[in-house]
Amino acid sequence: MHTITRTFKWMLSAWPILIPAILIATHLFWIENSGAAPKSVNKLISLILQVVGGLIVLYSIDLNIGVIQKSGLFATLTAWFKAFPLIKRAVTLDVQNVRTKSLISPVKLRVGRETNTIEEKIQNLQQQIDWLKEDLSGEMKVIYKKIETLTEKTTQENTHTQTELRALEANVEKVSVGGVKLQVLGVLLVLHGSFAGYFA
Repeated sequence: MHTITRTFKWMLSAWPILIPAILIATHLFWIENSGAAPKSVNKLISLILQVVGGLIVLYSIDLNIGVIQKSGLFATLTAWFKAFPLIKRAVTLDVQNVRTKSLISPVKLRVGRETNTIEEKIQNLQQQIDWLKEDLSGEMKVIYKKIETLTEKTTQENTHTQTELRALEANVEKVSVGGVKLQVLGVLLVLHGSFAGYFA
């Protein structure tokens, strides 16, 4: 029973070939049992299959355009007609306030006391060294904060890029695999219709 189910699923997976085979059998059955002239049946079948096959191929192209450009064939044609150079269009200017931001480092003003003795000069020098340490400590904190912010931003951008790459890979797979069956079916229907028209 399991083998029969797998065989049935395998046959269904080949529907682009299975459907034309069914149509050929139906075509021959109709010629033999409809009572109509074979020439008239062939002409009608030829017209129907070529139109349907062409529409299926167009539909497959539309799906591929939608996957790649996020728009359909109708939207692409509409945009093409709207871009006709002889049609004049009103131009709308959108003026927005532009804000500029200036970053100015704070200036620290420190005044030391007047020194006369060697001890006072040493104390003043020590005080200046302490001030320098405080300034360097503050600057290092700012630098570390900027590095942390840039690291977080880079990580987020990498994650976003990886997500976009996975989406692109999925879209390429849809275009290369998903649309092929519809195109094969459309081409086979057109070929069937062409042969039917030739033998008519």
